[in-house]
Amino acid sequence: MIPARFATLAPTSVVVTAPATVIEGDAGEIASELVNAGRRARLAYLDPPFASHADYRLTAGAGMGRGEVAFTDRWDSLDAYVAAMAETFARVREFLTDDGSIIVHCDHHASPYLAVALDRIFGLGDRGPTSSAPGFRNELVWRYGLGGSSPRCYPKKHDTLLWYTRGRDWHFEAPRVPATSARMRGQTKKAPDVVDVPTLNNMARERVGYPTQKPLQLLDMLVRAHTEPGDLVADLFCGSGTAAVAAVRADRAAVAVDIGRDALVTTTARLAALGGGVEVLAKEPGATPADGPVDFAATGARRPDGTLALDAVWCARVDCGASMPTTRVAWYRTARGDEWVAA
Repeated sequence: MIPARFATLAPTSVVVTAPATVIEGDAGEIASELVNAGRRARLAYLDPPFASHADYRLTAGAGMGRGEVAFTDRWDSLDAYVAAMAETFARVREFLTDDGSIIVHCDHHASPYLAVALDRIFGLGDRGPTSSAPGFRNELVWRYGLGGSSPRCYPKKHDTLLWYTRGRDWHFEAPRVPATSARMRGQTKKAPDVVDVPTLNNMARERVGYPTQKPLQLLDMLVRAHTEPGDLVADLFCGSGTAAVAAVRADRAAVAVDIGRDALVTTTARLAALGGGVEVLAKEPGATPADGPVDFAATGARRPDGTLALDAVWCARVDCGASMPTTRVAWYRTARGDEWVAA
């Protein structure tokens, strides 16, 4: 029997590596650590803060505090924001395979500034005189219908996804969509650079309570277009972890990184629900082998039938005898249950 206090503890950091890895930390710093460890990603999807001058609150998730702030997107200045993003982009470039891609998800608040920063780091690509040069490939427009509008301007109903490649060669398998012309009735065509994928409404079954959750349909399209089975997909600024989930579902490996505890919990829970056998690691500040095992718990688990249970608690015992200590999820129970069972 595991002490009841586990039900209220939260992890300092969580890592999942079977077949996904979830790491607490700065996206750029973790990317550099993974380079030093010999890891390379064929696709890095970044969904960073948008410089939106707002706080983002949780909407669901037992133990995660409905209404609590998941993260704050406030910066001293736009220059400070762009400088921070540029430093991350430079580190991520070194993390990519030679034929790897980066996709940066952004919106009207800073997309032109991020594009300039990416041009400088990755290259002009298709913007320049040589279309096969490294760098810019596409500016994708994700068009959706939900959200408010202002009487003073056109409704802002799209996000921007900036795609850049590290090298002159890259993997791309164009997504297919239904053709609309009478001549191609019943056939498919290559998806254009305007993507029509519905955003998640408040009642969507896919919702897990994280405020900036992106639809699985969108990330599934990107993962399959830019990688092959067995490739590593990096979900940086992972938030709800949709890119990591899409990667694992498509037989890719995934690494998800965020500094937010709620993001770690949400992403870990969604990956655990896939039932692939979750390996959990913790990197606790100041922990050393002499400290012995460290106990921690996190909200979110999978039920015996493999479905997601955000109203559950899982816990594990961490062995600090390694530079990145490891253990497996050992127990699981629902928040309403009294008994812990083996995961």
